Amino acid sequence: TKLEEQGYSCGEEETEDIIYGDGTESAVVTLQACAGLPESGVADAATWAFLMEDNHPGGHSSSADGHAEQQHGASHATQEGASASASSLMTSNEQADNHPHVASPARAGGKTLTKWPMLREGDGGAAVHGLQVALDRMGFNPGREDMQWWQFGDTTYGALQTMQACSHLPETGVADEATWKSLLGADARPEDIALLLSGGEDDVDMTEEMQDRGVWLVGEQRFSKRQM
Repeated sequence: TKLEEQGYSCGEEETEDIIYGDGTESAVVTLQACAGLPESGVADAATWAFLMEDNHPGGHSSSADGHAEQQHGASHATQEGASASASSLMTSNEQADNHPHVASPARAGGKTLTKWPMLREGDGGAAVHGLQVALDRMGFNPGREDMQWWQFGDTTYGALQTMQACSHLPETGVADEATWKSLLGADARPEDIALLLSGGEDDVDMTEEMQDRGVWLVGEQRFSKRQM
């Protein structure tokens, strides 16, 4: 009931049957992420304390103040992430120029992005890698495997949904213009995706590095020869 009051849906079936299932656990994890609590999915004392603050219209003024502080904190984190990206422009471009297999996301395929890419589960490539780096910088882990292979898999989807929930965006799991701007800042432009490099080995396009060995099947953890 308290989760629903604060906008964290547990699902109609679980609410009616009074069952703590996947929907309720997901709602708890999302609330914990937005509250800055460990994302355990367990309703512990700290989670109950936050729930009982009545962080919704009509709640106590102290709760409203706390909610405003959370929003300010999320906004501040986004601004810091955008500033860090801007300050690393030269470094990121130099990395791409000095390492032929490291492709700046916005320059992948020899093209500079002029509009925000709409990314969803199942997509792959340089822009997806840029999205993963941006999520990781804000504290939403897209998963090592997804980042290594530049794939928009389950962990990237979960990280994106949690980020959207904490940013008060529709939890679509799709990276649209509003999501990109929440990640990079209101004044960000599509070409800024080129700045999004982690500085680690996952900046290497593994699909390009291993193309002579076939296609890497992420779910099966093996290479498969390309079908001509």
